[in-house]
Amino acid sequence: MDIDFFQQKYESKSNTELEEIARNNIKYVLFARIAAITIMKDRNFDSLYINIVEKELLNQEKKNHQKSINKELENENIFQVLNIISRKTKKYQLKNGNELQIKRLTKSKFQIRINHSKSYMSPVVICSINEEKEINYYPFIYIKSIVIALIISFTILGYFYYEYKSIPDYLIFALSAVIIFNLIIQLFLSPLIFNLILKTFKDEIKNRNVS
Repeated sequence: MDIDFFQQKYESKSNTELEEIARNNIKYVLFARIAAITIMKDRNFDSLYINIVEKELLNQEKKNHQKSINKELENENIFQVLNIISRKTKKYQLKNGNELQIKRLTKSKFQIRINHSKSYMSPVVICSINEEKEINYYPFIYIKSIVIALIISFTILGYFYYEYKSIPDYLIFALSAVIIFNLIIQLFLSPLIFNLILKTFKDEIKNRNVS
């Protein structure tokens, strides 16, 4: 909903009703209150709430502008860090003893994860940069842990087949269950871990840039 929507909706309201809309910043959103004072101004109706809402709008625009500047600075810092990362993993030691790892996957994609004693089955965050230099983040499974589980499983299965010329069904079931369990745990943790990894990544980049 934008200002035009609310202007059409409030056009038939009285000046008293419009003043109430402009005054009540709890019940009405800012766009609705702007529409109310716009109608009053068009009617040449003098109300003290016109200046109040206009000042609030100005403050909001300043906040949005500052937020935009902060976002640009944050992205610049991130670009600087990502640009120097080769295919090798860049590691940052965190204060809590864990390790922030950033790995370039392709020219424009990076894997971000927090390495700790229980991170084997923890999901990761993929950082992607598009042609417009916009940075997007999304959760993803930690492929390496799946690959390691598969390698171990096939090694065990190969050993059994080499030694006994057969593979018991229970062993296939058990090894499959381990891999599926790994995948389920990562999918379950993804929404929980995503914000933690992203916040840690941005804070670490910011702190290192300041220092």
